[in-house]
Amino acid sequence: MSKLFFLGIILTGLVAEKSCTMSQDKQSDFLEVLKRTNEYFTNIDSALLEIKQLDLPSSNGYEVHQVTHFMPRRPRQFIFAFDGVSEITSVAENKDNFFDIVKKANIDLQTTADAQQFIHTFFEVVRSQSTLSYILHSAKDIKFRPNLEGESALLRDSLIASGEETDYGMQITKKEEGFEFAYFVIVGDRLERHFGQLSKNGLIEVEKELVQEGVPTVYSY
Repeated sequence: MSKLFFLGIILTGLVAEKSCTMSQDKQSDFLEVLKRTNEYFTNIDSALLEIKQLDLPSSNGYEVHQVTHFMPRRPRQFIFAFDGVSEITSVAENKDNFFDIVKKANIDLQTTADAQQFIHTFFEVVRSQSTLSYILHSAKDIKFRPNLEGESALLRDSLIASGEETDYGMQITKKEEGFEFAYFVIVGDRLERHFGQLSKNGLIEVEKELVQEGVPTVYSY
C-alpha cells in the first residue's frame, strides 16, 4: 500500500464521461486563446481536437478543459485551466500549477455531490495522461482486451463476478469537517482502491491499495 498526501484547495469537476457540454461560444473562445498562446496547438486542425469542459463551481470565471488531440497512432491528452479571458495554464500531471490555479477559485465543498465532482477532477488532473486510467462505477466498467483465453479469461470472469459482492461505485460519507471516501480505479493493468479524507476547503489525503495486478485490460489509448 502506498500513501500519498495532497494538500491544497482542489478544483471541482468530473471525468470526461461526466463532463458538461460546452457552448460553441465558450469552446471557440478557449480554442482561440489556446492556439494563440500554445505553440503546440497553433497549426493543428481543430477537427482533430476534442474539447470537454470539466465542471468547476468557481465564482470568478475559472474553467478547466480536457483537450484530446487525435493522432494516427494514439490520442494525446491535455488538461488546462482557463481564466475565461486570456490566460491558460497547463495543469495535467502538474500539482504545483494545479494548486496555484485553484487558490484563485472560490470553491466550497458542501455536499457529497460536490465531493464526488472534486475527486473526479483531482484524479483526472494528477493521473498519467499517457496511461489509460479511470474511476470505476461497477465491475462492468473495466475495459478488458477482446478474445481473452486461458488464465486471462478466467481473471476477467472472476472480476466481473466479484461485482455481485463488491460495490465498485464511489462511496462518500459526509462528516463534520468534510468527507470520507473510497473508490476503485483502473491504472493500466492494475486494479486499485483509493480511499481517504477530504475537507470542505479541498485538503485531501489519499491512500492507494493494490487489489489486482495483471488485469487483462486495454491499458493504453
